[in-house]
Amino acid sequence: MAAMWLKMRTRPLWTALLVVLLIGGGGGAWWYFHRGSTTSAAAATTTTRSVAATVSTIQSTISASGAVTPAVQDSVSFGASGRVTAVKVSAGQKVTRGQPLATIDPVSLRAALASAKATSASASAKVTAARSTVTTAQTAVVTDETAVTTAQAAVTAATATSDTVDDATAATQLTSAQAALTTAKAQVTADQAQVSADQAQLTSAQAGVSTAQTALADATLVSPIAGLVATVNVAVGDSVSGSTSTAAGGSGSSGGSGAAGASGGTGGSSGSAAGSSSSNSTAPFLIVSTAGWVANVTVDDSSINLIKKGIQAQLIVGSSPTPIFGTVSSVGLISSSSGSTASYPVVVAITGSPTGLHDGAAATVTLIYKQLTNVLTVPTAAIHTTATGRVVYQTVNGKQVSTTVTTGAVGNGVTQILTGLAEGDDVLVTTTTVPRTGTGGTTGRTGAGGFGGAGTGAGGFTGAGAGGFTGAGAGGFTGGGAGAGGFTGAGPNRAGG
Repeated sequence: MAAMWLKMRTRPLWTALLVVLLIGGGGGAWWYFHRGSTTSAAAATTTTRSVAATVSTIQSTISASGAVTPAVQDSVSFGASGRVTAVKVSAGQKVTRGQPLATIDPVSLRAALASAKATSASASAKVTAARSTVTTAQTAVVTDETAVTTAQAAVTAATATSDTVDDATAATQLTSAQAALTTAKAQVTADQAQVSADQAQLTSAQAGVSTAQTALADATLVSPIAGLVATVNVAVGDSVSGSTSTAAGGSGSSGGSGAAGASGGTGGSSGSAAGSSSSNSTAPFLIVSTAGWVANVTVDDSSINLIKKGIQAQLIVGSSPTPIFGTVSSVGLISSSSGSTASYPVVVAITGSPTGLHDGAAATVTLIYKQLTNVLTVPTAAIHTTATGRVVYQTVNGKQVSTTVTTGAVGNGVTQILTGLAEGDDVLVTTTTVPRTGTGGTTGRTGAGGFGGAGTGAGGFTGAGAGGFTGAGAGGFTGGGAGAGGFTGAGPNRAGG
């Protein structure tokens, strides 16, 4: 009974001891954590340095992001219908302007040209015949005009005599001659109308010949620009239909307009409109020029009014640290919305032909909407606002004094000084540095008592110091050290189990 009583009595003691240890360990960790934060705050340092007012450039900028794409992208389609007999290039291949891309069977195109030429020859013969008829009718008019003149003379002569029979005869002849003349003139008008009709047919037939000749030439599709074959969407044996399209700019899917692509070249049409084939509606070839590039970015509605065509831009493309430059070539008028924010497409034409660019490369673009050169500036951190206005601090005869200044534009870390300072005047710039390391870090900072970190100080929840919940020191709850009261401790002298 005594042993049982002793056993029952010791259980509450161990329970109480466990509670005390939990409270003590948690409190110790809390103390070390806040002690570390206080130590970090106390470690902040303030430095004051003297900086001279200088003449420099102030830039007001807006940052945007987007992607680089070729300035000219031509979707190249066949200008004639037929079956593809050869594909002469592959994706990724460089091509020159006028280089053949593919061919279609020219047999039916040659037959169509021959038929068009025959139709044109027939129409030409009709025009010749109609013109000959007009000439004959015009000759008849001249003859009839002579007859009318003769009849009028006869009437005049008969009137001078007393013979009424001669008068009647002369009058009848005059009437007959005038009627013949009227008929001849009407025939000339009709024949001239026929000439016009036949000439229209001839013009149409000649246009047919021109179309057939172009179609025959288009049996060989050529590249309208020098560049790179981006895609090939046609194969030998495919049936294609001719289409007419226009050149596409480099704005891609952003909706803005890039630099216009040059079109032309014999035997093919190029542009953004897709050609057609028996299997898909995309253009047979996409050719991109590598001679010029643009960046398509977006600017939100709060800043778009600051962006104008022609302003300068600086770009960082991909992982390259070297900036490249350009100018805004267009500002879109149609916005796109993301949530409650509207943004507008802006196209930046990249200056020159920088190497290493490729379609789709990410670009961070700085749009310089305002720039002041040769202005007096000081670091913006040197400007202080007081009840009486803006001031800078200077050292005069070993003492710090304030100097009232009038400021202007602000940009790229400096402020324009309009009055109050001269070039070379020194101003004081104070900076405060807060160290990011110290005791008591919350995520593994080096120091004592890290809260959940891998610190080496005492009392850290995961630290190696004394009292750590998972520490290796004395009293750790799961500690491996030789401490008193360690729960599940692996060392000697364990006072508990």
